[in-house]
Amino acid sequence: MDESDREWTVQSLRTAVRDLLKEKNPLFEDLIKNIRNHQELSDFVKQILIHGANVVFEIMNPAIDLGVMFGILKEQDGRTVVSNVIFETLILNCFTSVRGTASLENSDYTEKSQYIRNGRLDMKKVIGRDIWSASAEM
Repeated sequence: MDESDREWTVQSLRTAVRDLLKEKNPLFEDLIKNIRNHQELSDFVKQILIHGANVVFEIMNPAIDLGVMFGILKEQDGRTVVSNVIFETLILNCFTSVRGTASLENSDYTEKSQYIRNGRLDMKKVIGRDIWSASAEM
């Protein structure tokens, strides 16, 4: 807010948060990397954020301990929560984006190449294709 000379209003704060979440910065990159590299932590954070799991804070729980060590999780009123709203929004955005991308890959809307066989370009298929029937398919 200070760097952009914005007024301190609710709307300008929302805009600043939106802009911040669009940035690629080392803190956010590290946070997402740590979640991706630790499946148990990733699953645990998903349970809290997406499914609304209400988990008692117990530092001896390996997933909670890891989340606290990375600064992702904290204790609040005896419960395990994401350490701040910015991280919560960033993680949710990432989870929903990845989920959306995965669903696209499995959808009928994604064109599967008929010219790739066992990870290699099938030149016989490419050369033998009738160009007029290809344009009729489009």
